[in-house]
Amino acid sequence: MCWASDAGDVVLGWFTKIVVGFAIAAVVLFDTISVAAAALGTSDDADTAALAASNSWHYSHDPVAALNAATAVAAEHGETLIASSFSIASDGTVTLALRKTAVTVVLQHLGGLRKYATVTETGHGGPTN
Repeated sequence: MCWASDAGDVVLGWFTKIVVGFAIAAVVLFDTISVAAAALGTSDDADTAALAASNSWHYSHDPVAALNAATAVAAEHGETLIASSFSIASDGTVTLALRKTAVTVVLQHLGGLRKYATVTETGHGGPTN
């Protein structure tokens, strides 16, 4: 014998499972898109920072000024310049790497998975005349 409240409990149970499933899928999707967007943005910003450093080097031939120019561009976008990656070639081309942690709902807060929310991208830029 099936009571009306039993049938309602079954429907409510399945509905809850579906809602929780969609919520988990939405969080995973958001975090994935956030990391991908951070990687794309950081890649563009790394090239922009390298170009700024290269232009600074072209006009001043001061490696500290070039490093400061790249650091300023990185800071404007909430990224960190990895100082050990910064190099200036003899032709004035600058190579560097920027690091950024993507803003995520869950990923950046879980110790073992936090590394997946951090993106590192390399940029190259030559002098423009």
